[in-house]
Amino acid sequence: MNEFVISSGHAKVVRGASGYLDEVNEARKIVPKVAEYLKDLDCKVHTFNDDTSKTQRGNINTIVKYYNSKNRDLDVSIHFNAGTKETGGTKVLYYGDGNKALAAKVSKAISEALGIKDRGAKKRTDLGFLK
Repeated sequence: MNEFVISSGHAKVVRGASGYLDEVNEARKIVPKVAEYLKDLDCKVHTFNDDTSKTQRGNINTIVKYYNSKNRDLDVSIHFNAGTKETGGTKVLYYGDGNKALAAKVSKAISEALGIKDRGAKKRTDLGFLK
Protein backbone atom coordinates (compact mmCIF):
# COMPACT_ATOMS: atom_id res chain seq x y z
CA MET A 1 0.00 0.00 0.00
CA ASN A 2 1.33 3.44 -0.91
CA GLU A 3 1.23 6.12 1.77
CA PHE A 4 0.96 9.85 1.09
CA VAL A 5 0.97 13.11 3.04
CA ILE A 6 -0.90 16.01 1.41
CA SER A 7 -1.03 19.58 2.67
CA SER A 8 -2.51 22.86 1.53
CA GLY A 9 0.88 24.54 1.36
CA HIS A 10 0.56 27.86 3.10
CA ALA A 11 -0.94 28.65 6.51
CA LYS A 12 -4.21 30.22 7.57
CA VAL A 13 -2.31 33.45 8.35
CA VAL A 14 0.54 33.03 5.81
CA ARG A 15 -1.78 33.16 2.81
CA GLY A 16 0.19 32.83 -0.44
CA ALA A 17 -1.22 34.08 -3.75
CA SER A 18 -4.39 36.17 -3.86
CA GLY A 19 -6.28 38.25 -6.37
CA TYR A 20 -7.81 36.01 -9.01
CA LEU A 21 -8.26 33.42 -6.27
CA ASP A 22 -7.19 32.90 -2.67
CA GLU A 23 -4.50 30.23 -2.64
CA VAL A 24 -5.15 28.95 0.88
CA ASN A 25 -8.92 28.68 0.46
CA GLU A 26 -8.65 26.90 -2.89
CA ALA A 27 -5.86 24.54 -1.81
CA ARG A 28 -7.89 23.55 1.24
CA LYS A 29 -10.70 22.49 -1.10
CA ILE A 30 -8.34 20.38 -3.23
CA VAL A 31 -6.54 18.49 -0.43
CA PRO A 32 -9.52 16.39 0.73
CA LYS A 33 -10.52 15.65 -2.87
CA VAL A 34 -7.05 14.34 -3.76
CA ALA A 35 -7.04 12.34 -0.52
CA GLU A 36 -10.41 10.84 -1.42
CA TYR A 37 -9.19 9.75 -4.86
CA LEU A 38 -6.06 8.17 -3.37
CA LYS A 39 -8.08 6.35 -0.72
CA ASP A 40 -10.29 4.97 -3.49
CA LEU A 41 -7.07 3.49 -4.91
CA ASP A 42 -6.39 1.81 -1.53
CA CYS A 43 -3.68 4.27 -0.53
CA LYS A 44 -3.14 5.48 3.02
CA VAL A 45 -3.36 9.28 3.17
CA HIS A 46 -2.57 11.87 5.84
CA THR A 47 -3.79 15.43 5.26
CA PHE A 48 -2.60 18.63 6.91
CA ASN A 49 -3.59 22.30 7.00
CA ASP A 50 -1.43 24.72 8.99
CA ASP A 51 -3.70 26.86 11.18
CA THR A 52 -1.03 28.06 13.62
CA SER A 53 2.01 29.53 11.87
CA LYS A 54 2.44 33.30 11.76
CA THR A 55 5.49 33.56 9.46
CA GLN A 56 6.65 31.96 6.22
CA ARG A 57 9.60 30.27 7.98
CA GLY A 58 7.29 29.04 10.74
CA ASN A 59 4.91 27.68 8.10
CA ILE A 60 7.65 25.74 6.31
CA ASN A 61 8.97 24.35 9.60
CA THR A 62 5.48 23.32 10.75
CA ILE A 63 4.69 21.58 7.47
CA VAL A 64 8.05 19.79 7.31
CA LYS A 65 7.69 18.65 10.93
CA TYR A 66 4.25 17.18 10.18
CA TYR A 67 5.45 15.37 7.06
CA ASN A 68 8.50 14.00 8.85
CA SER A 69 6.30 12.65 11.65
CA LYS A 70 4.65 10.25 9.16
CA ASN A 71 5.82 7.20 7.29
CA ARG A 72 5.13 7.94 3.65
CA ASP A 73 6.12 7.17 0.09
CA LEU A 74 5.36 10.57 -1.38
CA ASP A 75 4.83 14.14 -0.19
CA VAL A 76 2.28 16.39 -1.92
CA SER A 77 1.81 20.11 -1.28
CA ILE A 78 -1.00 21.86 -3.14
CA HIS A 79 -0.28 25.40 -4.40
CA PHE A 80 -1.75 27.93 -6.79
CA ASN A 81 0.43 30.63 -8.31
CA ALA A 82 -0.62 34.03 -9.54
CA GLY A 83 -0.76 34.07 -13.32
CA THR A 84 -2.71 34.84 -16.43
CA LYS A 85 -4.25 32.62 -19.09
CA GLU A 86 -1.04 33.09 -21.11
CA THR A 87 1.36 32.31 -18.25
CA GLY A 88 -0.82 29.92 -16.29
CA GLY A 89 -1.02 26.19 -16.36
CA THR A 90 0.25 23.42 -14.15
CA LYS A 91 3.72 22.36 -13.10
CA VAL A 92 4.98 19.82 -10.62
CA LEU A 93 8.14 20.55 -8.66
CA TYR A 94 10.59 17.84 -7.69
CA TYR A 95 13.89 17.76 -5.80
CA GLY A 96 15.83 14.69 -6.94
CA ASP A 97 16.32 13.46 -10.48
CA GLY A 98 14.75 10.13 -9.51
CA ASN A 99 11.38 11.89 -9.22
CA LYS A 100 11.46 13.72 -12.57
CA ALA A 101 9.47 11.12 -14.52
CA LEU A 102 6.75 10.92 -11.86
CA ALA A 103 6.54 14.73 -11.65
CA ALA A 104 6.16 14.95 -15.45
CA LYS A 105 3.45 12.28 -15.44
CA VAL A 106 1.48 14.04 -12.69
CA SER A 107 1.82 17.44 -14.38
CA LYS A 108 0.54 16.00 -17.66
CA ALA A 109 -2.41 14.29 -15.95
CA ILE A 110 -3.43 17.49 -14.17
CA SER A 111 -3.11 19.46 -17.41
CA GLU A 112 -5.26 17.01 -19.34
CA ALA A 113 -7.88 16.72 -16.59
CA LEU A 114 -8.28 20.49 -16.29
CA GLY A 115 -7.69 21.43 -19.93
CA ILE A 116 -4.84 23.79 -19.04
CA LYS A 117 -1.26 24.20 -20.26
CA ASP A 118 1.24 21.60 -19.05
CA ARG A 119 4.29 23.52 -17.86
CA GLY A 120 5.93 20.21 -16.94
CA ALA A 121 8.23 18.95 -14.24
CA LYS A 122 10.53 21.56 -12.69
CA LYS A 123 13.56 20.69 -10.57
CA ARG A 124 13.84 22.91 -7.49
CA THR A 125 16.56 22.35 -4.92
CA ASP A 126 16.11 25.71 -3.15
CA LEU A 127 12.75 25.10 -1.44
CA GLY A 128 12.63 24.11 2.22
CA PHE A 129 9.67 21.81 1.69
CA LEU A 130 11.35 19.81 -1.06
CA LYS A 131 14.63 19.48 0.82
